[in-house]
Amino acid sequence: VGEPAAEQKCPSDFVLIQIRVQGKTITHGPYCGQTLPGPLNFYDELNVTFVANGTGEHRGFYATYGPDPPLCSYVLAGLVGELKSPNYPQFYTNTQNCSWKIETPTTLSQLIFKDFEVGQPGFGQQCPSDFVVIQVGTGLYSQIHGPFCGAETPAPVSFQDVVFVNLIIKSTGHHRGFWATYGP
Repeated sequence: VGEPAAEQKCPSDFVLIQIRVQGKTITHGPYCGQTLPGPLNFYDELNVTFVANGTGEHRGFYATYGPDPPLCSYVLAGLVGELKSPNYPQFYTNTQNCSWKIETPTTLSQLIFKDFEVGQPGFGQQCPSDFVVIQVGTGLYSQIHGPFCGAETPAPVSFQDVVFVNLIIKSTGHHRGFWATYGP
């Protein structure tokens, strides 16, 4: 995409990337020349604009996008166990999503949070940045608990079906995460 001139960052052909975050637009770029921008993470909406003035002949650009696989994904099969966010009790890493699957227990069990500090509640929004969502069961009769955020410990969740615990991290804040146990 175009070549940058010494006096201007990108005088002709360039790419602009706009990411929508919590109702605000953040612009990255303009990008031109042969220097590749690093990967950009987005959660809500992404807009890529290519501007060309038609005076040069350049290859253009190629980009891909898709969901990031969870950087941590666990399957827990024991009758009792525990879940800890990455680095707990230290701060968890920015933009690191995690998922835990607790296999179907043989008896009524509970998921109990012993410590909880995930993101911060927002004004007018339940959890605008980091949060935990719990799904009990699958299909039509599954139950969703959450999203949970802030420092208030969520109430225990009873279950006798498969459980999915998802930690979604969208902020650059510093929070220690959570520690939870499960069992009968």
